Amino acid sequence: MRYVVVTVADGEAGVFNKKLSAEAFEKFKVKSSKLPAHITLKAPFETEEPIEVLEEAIEKYIKDKKAIPYEIKGFEHFDNRVIYMNAIENKEMRDFHKGFVKAIKEVNYISFGSHEGENAIFHVTVSSKKVSFVFDEMWQWINQFNCNYNVLLNNISIYKWQDNTWKLHKRFELKE
Repeated sequence: MRYVVVTVADGEAGVFNKKLSAEAFEKFKVKSSKLPAHITLKAPFETEEPIEVLEEAIEKYIKDKKAIPYEIKGFEHFDNRVIYMNAIENKEMRDFHKGFVKAIKEVNYISFGSHEGENAIFHVTVSSKKVSFVFDEMWQWINQFNCNYNVLLNNISIYKWQDNTWKLHKRFELKE
């Protein structure tokens, strides 16, 4: 089975991201993830082993953790391939993520690539497929929008790839 672990950006930021991704698709025919607006905590991975081992590691890690406020401010891009809403990391968020990575690394089927784990750049993707063909025009277009949101990192969500889409497997809530 294929899974991904994210923190869903709930509220206004999530609604804005969904609307913007849909408009970008209509205008430029660029695609985005089939996931809701999110910051990836563990990129997609495959396992046939019990996902409950990962669930237990997450539950243990977050049991005494509180939701962490962060800002989404403006847009950035990875080369001309991906355009995203910029999630401004703060010390609390970075420390939470560092602890999370350490906690789930102990699960035998979890490993991290060079652009994830402690090297991750926090972001909420707007478009990531076919962007290079229209990057300059899309970059100019997207920067006309005001993108300034206060968000809470208040969940860790495991999604499972099923029926050609990502479906929520389990959501873990942080204390508010």
